[in-house]
Amino acid sequence: MITGKAIYPVSSDNLRVLLSGTHSVLRLAAKPDEAVEEFMGRAFSNALSIEHVAQSTWQCIIYISPKWEKLSEETINELETYIDRWCMDSEKRVSWGVYEDTSLHSPEILIIANRTADTEASDDKRIFNNNKIQDMMDIIILKNLYTTLIDDVAGIKGEKCAFFPQVGEDYQKEIMVIGRACNGYITSSLNIHTLFGTSEEAIVNRKDQMKWVEDCAGNKDGYNTNKSAFWRVTKRIAQKFYPNNWYSCIAWSNVCKIAPWKGGNPNNALYYAQLESCKKIFEEEVRQLSPKFVIMFTGEDWAKDFLLYLNKGKELKSIKELDWDKYKCHVYDINGTFFILTEHPQGKKEKEHAESIINFIKSMH
Repeated sequence: MITGKAIYPVSSDNLRVLLSGTHSVLRLAAKPDEAVEEFMGRAFSNALSIEHVAQSTWQCIIYISPKWEKLSEETINELETYIDRWCMDSEKRVSWGVYEDTSLHSPEILIIANRTADTEASDDKRIFNNNKIQDMMDIIILKNLYTTLIDDVAGIKGEKCAFFPQVGEDYQKEIMVIGRACNGYITSSLNIHTLFGTSEEAIVNRKDQMKWVEDCAGNKDGYNTNKSAFWRVTKRIAQKFYPNNWYSCIAWSNVCKIAPWKGGNPNNALYYAQLESCKKIFEEEVRQLSPKFVIMFTGEDWAKDFLLYLNKGKELKSIKELDWDKYKCHVYDINGTFFILTEHPQGKKEKEHAESIINFIKSMH
C-alpha cells in the first residue's frame, strides 16, 4: 500500500492496528503543475465530503512525493488546518507520514480511516454527523475564498484586519444584519492559517460570537455598543421578535471583509481591490446561513454591487418600498431571501427606521 522511501515514517504498530479493523482507503493524486498546498486543500476537501471519512475517529494521512523536497510552511499549515477541523469538538486520533516514491509523476495523498459505529447510528445521530461534515466543508469553502481575498489586498498600503460573519448561538435563520466594514477587529494578522486556526486570533468558530454586543453595552473602557446607531437600531428590530437574548438569535456581517486595522471604512483603493472576492464571500455566507431577511444598513452605494452579483447581473426591481422619515427602504426578493436595503442609521431617526423594518418583517410572517 505504501511504497518508496520513508522520510517521516508512519508507526508500523499504529498502521497494523488501523488496518486490522474495518477501514477505508482514499488515494488522491495532484493535477499537473498543481501547487502542493492547493493539492492538499483540494484533497482534504474531497475527503471531508465522504461521510465515513469525516466520521472516522482515527485517520492515517500519508503524503507521497515523487521527489522529496522540504514541505513549505503553507503546505504544513494545510495539513494542520485539516487535522484541527476534523478533530473539532471530538477526541480523535491521527497518524501521519511522508514518503518519497520516484516512480510517481505527481504527489499523492493516502488517507486510511477507520469505520466507526457512528456509520451504523440512528437517524438522529446521522443527521448530527452530516451537519458536522457540512460545517467543515463550509469552512473550507470560505477559507479558499478568504485566501484569494487576502492576496487581492496584499498590494494596498496600511495595516489591515479581516472580518468573518458572526452567528448567534441560537440563530433562527431569519434575521441577518449587514454593515459596511468593521471598525477594527480581532487581529491585524492576515495570515490565512492564523485567521482560520484555533488560537485567540482566529476569526472563525469563536465562542459566543454575538454575545459581545450585549457585553459591550455601556462599556466605559473600549467600544460601547450603546453608542453605535447600527447596534441600537439592530437591537430595536431583533428584540421585537426575540425579547430574550436577541443578539443570540441573529447573524451579522459586513459587505467589506477587509478594513483598516485602526478603524474607519476602506478607501476606494482598498474597497475595489477586495470587491470581487467580497461579492463571492457574501454570496457564500448567504447560502450557508440561509436568512429569510437580510437588513443592509449600508446605503445604496455600498450595496448595489453585491445585490447585482447575487441577482446574476440582472436589473434589480424593488418589490416594496418602506417609507420612514424622509428616507425609503427598498426590498428585493432574490432567490426567496428578502434583502432590505436601507441607509446607515447614524444621525437619523432610529425609532421610525426600526419600525418600518419591523412592520415589513411582521407582514411576511
